[in-house]
Amino acid sequence: MATSSTISNNLPPNSYFGLALNKLFSFTRAFFLATTSAALGLYFYLATLARPLSDDYCFSAWNLSVGPLIAGLYKYENTSNRFSNQFIVYISDLFGPRGVGILSAFTIILWVIALTYLLSEMSRSFRIRWNHWTGLLLAEVIALISLYSSANLFQSVFWRPGLMTYLLPLPLFTFVFAEILRSTRLAANRVETNVRPNLWMVAILFFAAFFIGGLSETAGALHITILGLSLVATFFWNKGTGRRTALGLISAALAGALLALVGMFLAPANAFRIEEGSAPTITQLIQRVLTFGIQFLSEAIRLLKQPGAFALGVGTLTGYTCVKFGGVDAPSTRKLIIAFIVVPILTYLLIIASFAPSAYGQSFPAERVRFPAHVLFVVSLLLEGALVGLFFARINFPRWVTALSILAMVVAALYPLWITRNNLPLIPQYKYRTEQWDERDARIRELAASGEKDIVVWQLPGIEGVKDLDARPVHWVNYCAAVYYGVDSIAAP
Repeated sequence: MATSSTISNNLPPNSYFGLALNKLFSFTRAFFLATTSAALGLYFYLATLARPLSDDYCFSAWNLSVGPLIAGLYKYENTSNRFSNQFIVYISDLFGPRGVGILSAFTIILWVIALTYLLSEMSRSFRIRWNHWTGLLLAEVIALISLYSSANLFQSVFWRPGLMTYLLPLPLFTFVFAEILRSTRLAANRVETNVRPNLWMVAILFFAAFFIGGLSETAGALHITILGLSLVATFFWNKGTGRRTALGLISAALAGALLALVGMFLAPANAFRIEEGSAPTITQLIQRVLTFGIQFLSEAIRLLKQPGAFALGVGTLTGYTCVKFGGVDAPSTRKLIIAFIVVPILTYLLIIASFAPSAYGQSFPAERVRFPAHVLFVVSLLLEGALVGLFFARINFPRWVTALSILAMVVAALYPLWITRNNLPLIPQYKYRTEQWDERDARIRELAASGEKDIVVWQLPGIEGVKDLDARPVHWVNYCAAVYYGVDSIAAP
């Protein structure tokens, strides 16, 4: 076993071989970043093609009729316990029908930025010599594999009701976690001890967590669990000068998230969603979520072999190369083994936490509801791989092994191109549908402007389980669409 000092001398920076390998590694990482960016760019382009569909019409129609505040209250009392969505819809609708696509594309970019920010703050908080380009690469890999492995891409990312509920809360809460780390780090660097958290930041994190929690009980339960575990860990193990700040900020965010979850649990609309007497007991709920967690993991391992192996491999290469080229000190073998055991346990705990609301209200989570669990699965594979890479980095392999790791990274960088090739057929499908939708939208608005109140237009096929307009004007989707366009009725035979 090599010590950290021995490891850092494996590739002397002034040697010709060491300089050549470092330059080759930097070039390979840049190539890897380019391929992942290209793959994510395709998802970004597909996102811009999103348009209102099904429930989307109702969200926008309520805002047009009574405004986002009254619409949110009406939904809270009659149709849904989520109380923040209407405000996101209002902002999205400021850009017209294309606002759905803008929101979807913006969320993808926001997610990558949030993950990069969090990884950067984690490296600074734990004093890890971290290259920020590597952090950006890992952020893109997390986003890319999560999108590629999602059970229902359209409902999770390109359909506004699913996007607001299961994807958008993830980058927003990631910013909350990153800000807690940043504020704690700044407090720890001050001369004074037991620095109190900034009251403005306490208020901001409380209301931010409350608002974000109102977007989704699924993501809310997940974030409450993470915040709760963070609070316990900080209380017992953080003895630094930033401890008081960390406890205050985590508590503020946790209080906001808990209040949002309680508000959703007590929503009058739950009476319409859950039949009286059908709610499970605590024992049934625990048994159900434990079973759901095992079922999800077994299916993910069985169905996601390629993306799972890619995430595990990227994690291994990252851990290994961070020691060899980034100057990161490899932890002791004992710490690596403990972390290797703890990571899957925490992953399972967080997955069942995200499944708890679905287990309470219905059966196994729907495809779009499982999106946060897919993200957790990807992150856990990256972490496990990184631990393996850090372990191997402690061993004094010959120099050609380190050179071979660069070749392995080149091969890994080709996988995003394979993902891009697989997704290319989606472009003409999505583009044609968007063109048809825009043409129909223009036609409806033209007829409405001419005074036509009962409009008949063509129907578009549903997509990934989301329905378009119905032939019957009395169908609820058609009713919402009629309100959206300001006419009496719309039929699409």
